[in-house]
Amino acid sequence: KNTDAVDCEKHRGYHVGMEYGIFELLDQGNNPVTQPGAPGRVAGTGFDTFCMPLIRYATEDIAEFSSESCGCGRQSILVADFKGRLGELIFSKSGYIVPLSPVYASIHGSVVTKLREIKFIQETPGELVVRMILAPGSSRHEVEKELLADMYSKLDAQEFKILTDFVDEIPRGGRGKFGLLDQRLPVKLEHLETFGGNSDNPLSVS
Repeated sequence: KNTDAVDCEKHRGYHVGMEYGIFELLDQGNNPVTQPGAPGRVAGTGFDTFCMPLIRYATEDIAEFSSESCGCGRQSILVADFKGRLGELIFSKSGYIVPLSPVYASIHGSVVTKLREIKFIQETPGELVVRMILAPGSSRHEVEKELLADMYSKLDAQEFKILTDFVDEIPRGGRGKFGLLDQRLPVKLEHLETFGGNSDNPLSVS
């Protein structure tokens, strides 16, 4: 474990466990993020890994900087929010990026139980393919209807077109891993500047 951050009873953000390691939030130039509300990559240096220490290990996690102090009285570094992973970002039609995790979380359990596997694929900004394997006895029409309703509750239909693709098999990636998103567009750190859109082009992801 390189870093640890947990919520407290005040729910004002996440307290970094300084006894576990050094937590850093870095911008695209690997400089510390200092602007409140700005996102950055998490890097950690763990204190309890003696066999192979990881120093300034850069994860794909994206967090939002906070300069506030919490009313609970704890004096540790405060993270406003975690926004997902760099490898799980999707591009809107206008080129803004949003995290896939809250979109995936919006899919109700009643839909998930009707599927054996699910994977998201993006090749074009503003288009998101949902590739699925139906569970035995499930209705393709019902799954498609419910899934689209759930996902569009989080994604702006003006910014995203969701395409469904029902298949018999979904190939595994390298080393047999099954990632949630196959992002075929290049995702770079500078894309964090467009994280979540802006006031002129808002997205409904929250």
